[in-house]
Amino acid sequence: MLISLSHKFIFVANLKSASSSIERALSSHAQFRATKTGWGKHDDLSTISTKFGWVDKHIPREEFFVFGVIREPVDYILSLYNFHTGPSFEGKKHSSKGVAFDHFLYNWCVTSWQAKPQHPRFIDRRGKFQISHVIEFSQLETEFP
Repeated sequence: MLISLSHKFIFVANLKSASSSIERALSSHAQFRATKTGWGKHDDLSTISTKFGWVDKHIPREEFFVFGVIREPVDYILSLYNFHTGPSFEGKKHSSKGVAFDHFLYNWCVTSWQAKPQHPRFIDRRGKFQISHVIEFSQLETEFP
């Protein structure tokens, strides 16, 4: 998650959708950045709107370019599965190492917040911010070279 008051943008970081790469490219332009999940990196737009509701005292909300990246759902779930087989998840309950994909899909995905549909991340239920643009992951190289 990045917020730039000087350049008037908000980046809503989606899981497994190039968020770290985009953060590296834009972080020098952002006054607020959360680079770890536990710090709010993957907060949805409603949460960002709640935490940073004060920004409209400095810049009108409608002046912000609010964007994120969404991944094709099957590709997204496969990426989560593969990511959770890595050594950093070894021995943890959310590791998928040695877990059959069917088990991962029908058990792990049912209970994990990470496997929820992506599109609600880009909706501000408070109605404070509007998403300006969602980049399809497959088009990332073209739209965000």
